[in-house]
Amino acid sequence: LALIRTQWGYMLKHPNSTQSTFWEGMHADGSFAFQTIYMSHAHGWATGPAAALTHHVLGIRPVAPTLHQDGGGGFENATESDTLALQQAYVVSPSPADLTACEGSLSFGGGRVELQWEATPNRFVMALNASAHPAGASALVGVPVPPMAAANKSWNDSKAGWLELRLDGDLVWRMTNKSPEWHPDHRATDYDATDGPENDEEIMATKAKSKGIEVIGLESSSSPWRVKLRLSHPRHVSLELTAR
Repeated sequence: LALIRTQWGYMLKHPNSTQSTFWEGMHADGSFAFQTIYMSHAHGWATGPAAALTHHVLGIRPVAPTLHQDGGGGFENATESDTLALQQAYVVSPSPADLTACEGSLSFGGGRVELQWEATPNRFVMALNASAHPAGASALVGVPVPPMAAANKSWNDSKAGWLELRLDGDLVWRMTNKSPEWHPDHRATDYDATDGPENDEEIMATKAKSKGIEVIGLESSSSPWRVKLRLSHPRHVSLELTAR
């Protein structure tokens, strides 16, 4: 985002530009490159931020599922259903950075996926609408962990802190900052699961399954941290991840 604001923002604000299109090139001092009649001020090759903002900031991008390779390392023997899944499968994994909200859509695979999200220090909420996308498609989702939790592995150290994931208002997953998964290099001590919210793990798992969701768990090797899950045939769902 900083690079986009610096370089592409400069092109938009420059008094000698169209202030609505991007240039074919520029020098390090900010002056126009290619000082000839061939210099383009509306260059399609300069629109890289469009894909970056859609695929990574908003967070929607198509993804290829794993296909069985043949003996030569190719995919000549891929079935028709494999090919269809290849065109329709997708990832939803926003990277908010310093933004507090984002909204957009991406058309691919014969359909369209829409996404809207809002971020606060202790909460991340996203609304996914795939009602215009083929019904057989599945989504791999990464919900960014709110900064309140991700900035400090032991936030609210005096008592158990919680990450709670809700799907359409129902609690489907939770994790405490005292758990081994939160501190993979330490064993959890002095923690009783009954100290947490009064929601049984089996009840949450049943709710998740009934809604076509598989929670994979916390991924703390990425930045930002994410809670990863797989949605089977999502249509219009709301996800809310809260740090307590």
